[in-house]
Amino acid sequence: MTPFAKYNFFKLSFIDDNLESVLANFKRYLMQADDKLVINRKNEIDFELILGKSESDRDEFKFMLFEPLTNEGTTIFFSSFDDGWYAAVYNYSRIFKTEIYQIGITVDHKQQTYPAYFFYNFRYNKSGELEERAVQLIKEENKWTFYENSDKVDPLAVENTQNYFQKRKSDRLNTEIILDYMTKAGYDLKHADFFKTNKPVYYCKWH
Repeated sequence: MTPFAKYNFFKLSFIDDNLESVLANFKRYLMQADDKLVINRKNEIDFELILGKSESDRDEFKFMLFEPLTNEGTTIFFSSFDDGWYAAVYNYSRIFKTEIYQIGITVDHKQQTYPAYFFYNFRYNKSGELEERAVQLIKEENKWTFYENSDKVDPLAVENTQNYFQKRKSDRLNTEIILDYMTKAGYDLKHADFFKTNKPVYYCKWH
């Protein structure tokens, strides 16, 4: 089952590296002197093992790593936190100099619980500087707020910047736009095999 069918909001990160390297790098990044990283290896992708059934489950630092059948060599990072564990993703890109896309999708924007959309890209430019391309739409106190940082970082080739001039803010960024961007980037989340894998799936808890 995909997060489209079961959860209203979720964030996925697309790490441009293979599963084995990403797992090894997260071990290096997270395993400090007083911390413990527990890793369980399974054969199937199960979002419920990360999101859990209660709010207390989501308070734990949990994440899943898998390689989609459609995108071998790319690792998907899925966290228990609504923000997709942004700090870990940003720092991974910074430390290991790896390009990462991170998207946040609200399946039903009419629901009152945290309706938001995110399209991020982290990469090093030709000058050796880490760049973050950010486009986001968030609804707070019944008001949509749109933001994109083209004043700091050029839009990506996959983007249609005409979207950002739509009169209605809710038309500037939405699920279909984000999925279109990701398809152009080489990741078709609507493909039946995207949420399948022929490699192990790693379920991790950090505490």
